[in-house]
Amino acid sequence: MATNSSAEPQGEPKPTVQGHENTDVRVRAIFVFVILLFVCLVAIQWILDGMLKGLKKGAPPMDAWSQPPPAARPAETPPRRFPRLQLSPSADLEAFRAREEAELHSYGWIDRTSGIVQISIERAMDLTLKKGLPVRRGTNENKIGQSSLELQQQRALRAQPLEGAK
Repeated sequence: MATNSSAEPQGEPKPTVQGHENTDVRVRAIFVFVILLFVCLVAIQWILDGMLKGLKKGAPPMDAWSQPPPAARPAETPPRRFPRLQLSPSADLEAFRAREEAELHSYGWIDRTSGIVQISIERAMDLTLKKGLPVRRGTNENKIGQSSLELQQQRALRAQPLEGAK
């Protein structure tokens, strides 16, 4: 058998160095990393503080959705911070239905310049009955033979067994 010449004898290891290993951790590198990390965090906070102060100094944007300043609002209305809740849903529903019924049964102008008016629902139904609804023409005028409904009814009659055939 071939023997491995690089093999060392087994047994109890002989301690050569007392204390910790010097090659595992570089204490100075970790200390420098922590210091640099702290400096970066302080620099980021300083930059963000400057940006926020710059944004506060600028004029606020004025767009169509912004609320008017508090001085422009009437004094008797409190500022709207919370949504208005329904105090009585049943009363609100009755008022809504009354408004809808009044609109259904009333006459009025929708657009005077174009001549568009609103009429009551009863009058609109009467006019529709007198005038009639549009009808499609020419779909079955030139047909030859029976319609599909008639064919289906005949098939159903043929499929029923005769009572006296038993």
